[in-house]
Formats: sequence, C-alpha cells, structure tokens
Amino acid sequence: CRFRNPPTDEGTGQFIKLDQNGSERLDQIRIENCVGDGSPDGSALNSVVDGIYISGFSNTIFVTNSSFIRLNRPYYTDGSWTGEFLYFQNAEAERASGDAGFLFSSGGNNADGNFITLDNCFSSSNENNGITLSSDLDASVNITNCNVRGNKNHGILVDSDGGNTSIVNPICADNNQSGSGGHGIVIGDGVDDVYIAGGRCGGGTNLTGSGGQLYGIRIDNASHNNIRIIGTNCTGNATGGIDASLSGSGNKIQFNSGSALSVNT
Repeated sequence: CRFRNPPTDEGTGQFIKLDQNGSERLDQIRIENCVGDGSPDGSALNSVVDGIYISGFSNTIFVTNSSFIRLNRPYYTDGSWTGEFLYFQNAEAERASGDAGFLFSSGGNNADGNFITLDNCFSSSNENNGITLSSDLDASVNITNCNVRGNKNHGILVDSDGGNTSIVNPICADNNQSGSGGHGIVIGDGVDDVYIAGGRCGGGTNLTGSGGQLYGIRIDNASHNNIRIIGTNCTGNATGGIDASLSGSGNKIQFNSGSALSVNT
C-alpha cells in the first residue's frame, strides 16, 4: 500500500485507523510493506494527518517493513488504547511534525497488561522526539536496535512507568537539533524499572566525533528504583555522558564509556 498526496493541512484524520467496533474488540491485524508520505509539497510537513493510529480495545497488531514520513504522528496510540501486544519491526518514522515519530499513550491500568515491542525501528529528523513513552502509558515496552538520530528534541523520552522498559543496543545520536536542551535518552521524574544496555548514545549523526545532544542519558530528579544502565557508549555528547543522581533502591549504573558515574544502591 502507498498513501500519498493528502491535501496540505486540510481537515484531520489518519492513513490507517485501528479501533474497536462498538463493544467488539479489534484483534489480529497485520500491516506490512506500507509507505505513507504526508506531504504533497516537496519538503513541507503535514501537521494534521497521522500515519497509523491505534485506539480503543485493539489487540495483537503487527506493523512490519513500513515507512511513514512527513506526518503529524507517524505511529500513535491514543489515551483510549486498552489493548495488548503491539509489535513494530523494521518500521520507519521520519520528519514528524507533532510530538514524536513513535508516540505511545494508553487508557490507564489494564488487568492483563499492555505489551509493546519495537525491533530494528528508525525514528529520525523529527520536529520533537524520536520515541515518546507518555506518562499515561501503562505498558511493558521493549526497544531493541533502534536508530534514533537527528531529532530536534530528545531521542527517546521515557515518561511511562509500566513495570518494565527495556532499551537494548540503541543508536541515539546527535539529537537536540533545535538547541532547546535535548538529550539522547531521558528517564522522567519518578519513573522506575528501566534497563538500558549496550549501544551508542552520543556522537554526530554518523556516530563519529561529537553531536549536539547535551547528555547521552539523563535521569530527571533523584527518586527512582531499579534503573539499570550497563555498558552503553556515552561518548561524544555536548555536556557529558550520563546525568543522574539517584536515591532509590535497586539502581545499577556502571561500565559506560564517556561517564565516570557508578551507582549501586
């Protein structure tokens, strides 16, 4: 499928909308090999149309080998989403005009739990963040081999506290392109249970030298539990490798190039 040439900044809507049908849940959806371009005007960005929009009781959705660019929010779950099991593999977001290339929210506590997996995904050159896990997201999130570079604010913002957030082997470089104080990965105030391992959080867009993001990894304020950052290369940032001062329990930070910070609480 190819989605192209929507009217510039006219109306609202989505290229693909996934939602429950009344009281009947949506289940077992596959989206493969789709390309969506939100702008018919060369380098212009669409500020009103989304790419893949998921809401309501929607379960077991696989998005594979797809690219959505120059849209408001290329991949988005809204505050009504209460489903389970979203899988994004080889999915690309680029030049999003809205909050993030991948923006995840949910409808609060789900007795069965929400699970989101991003594998080999790309989110770069967006007007805000590359990936945002919103504060109202109640989900276990696993991000593996993500490529998140050159965004105007943060590479990855973790504001959710869903019991498990795992980021393994990220490439998170040269964000903060707007100069507004962005970092590679940010863990928000009071968020617990985050694991970051391996990968590169620093350097220029080509991963050499120094880039524009202030810190490779920043943890807001001190009250956190079970934050584990192990073996990540945080060299090549404008201000430093890891910015953190932790007062909770179960926190482990060590073996990170570009940062002398060592935490074991």
